[in-house]
Amino acid sequence: MGIVAAIFVGTLSFLGTVYFTSTNPEKYLSIIITVNILIITLFIWRYYAHIIDNDIVKCYKKIIFCEYQLNIPKEISLFSSLEKDISRNVDIMALISKQSVNIRYLIIQKLIDKNRIGYRHHFLWDLIVILSTLALFFSQLGYVLSLMIDSVKMCFTGFSIDPAILLLFFFMLPLFYLGLSICLIFDLPHQGVPIQRDPTLDDIQKIINEIDKSKV
Repeated sequence: MGIVAAIFVGTLSFLGTVYFTSTNPEKYLSIIITVNILIITLFIWRYYAHIIDNDIVKCYKKIIFCEYQLNIPKEISLFSSLEKDISRNVDIMALISKQSVNIRYLIIQKLIDKNRIGYRHHFLWDLIVILSTLALFFSQLGYVLSLMIDSVKMCFTGFSIDPAILLLFFFMLPLFYLGLSICLIFDLPHQGVPIQRDPTLDDIQKIINEIDKSKV
């Protein structure tokens, strides 16, 4: 996150310098490119954070297996912490509390496999990035609109915007950003980056049903 913050601050400094010190209308194109670099940087950060988080969660499964085999007291176990995280919902807590310890261990392990072991505050950062993307996109839209409205200035400078650039920055890239935002919020088929999410009551019930069927 520190690297992302450094890139963000440095890019914003560059953007401010270009905007306030240049009188060339082409400065708006530099600002547009800068804004999109910021957006792409933010998405790279969030997806890389989820990749790291998923790798860590896979290690959780090994740790709680070792805890179970070594009979580690629940009070000091990772299993207990994970169980508390997924039991913040009252209905989920009531359902899990009815199960035996062995079943609860299996529930946690299957939740890990299904990418349902919890956000650990990642959702908040994902939401901030999505809202920041919207703000940055509309800010660059404002720059282009101000340039297009200033027709007198464009006539004197001879500066114009290539339609291909407008197509890229205001149709193709926004669709790409929209797709990235949707993937951060929802599970889509064949999504490349698995994202751990909070389990629902239905998720827990399905896992319990699977465990019951496996015993038959």
